[in-house]
Amino acid sequence: MIIIVCVSVVCSFWDFIKLRVPNFVIFLGIVSVIFSNLIFCEDGIRFSFSRLMAVVLSGFFVGLFYFVVRYICNGRFGKGDILFGVFQGVCLVPREMILCLLIEVVCAAVFLFIKKIFYRNGVSSFSGKIPFVPFMSIGLLGTFFYFNFIR
Repeated sequence: MIIIVCVSVVCSFWDFIKLRVPNFVIFLGIVSVIFSNLIFCEDGIRFSFSRLMAVVLSGFFVGLFYFVVRYICNGRFGKGDILFGVFQGVCLVPREMILCLLIEVVCAAVFLFIKKIFYRNGVSSFSGKIPFVPFMSIGLLGTFFYFNFIR
């Protein structure tokens, strides 16, 4: 849990300020989550190859989904966003990703709506690019806390 929060917060601030994502932080997070899922299971500490494959495949397919989104959006979705999507995939199971995606889209839509209202006549502090990792982090953290602590 600490890994997920740390990676999400660091990447969100970095993307918000620089419109770039620190790939090293995400890679470190992916490896840490895969390792912890490999060793620590519900049954205690033991090696679980099936759990490892489920986590890796989940990360792969979520990353593939974001890659398709990047292709559809003509590259407006960055490579760091795809990599953070892989991180989301290794942190969540596929059924949890649906809620995560819903939260991301709603947060981004609310942000764009507020931006449109407040910067109607003036110049926005944002260029045409919008940092999406903060919304992905909100979706990841919200979904993770909902399925692991609230539900």
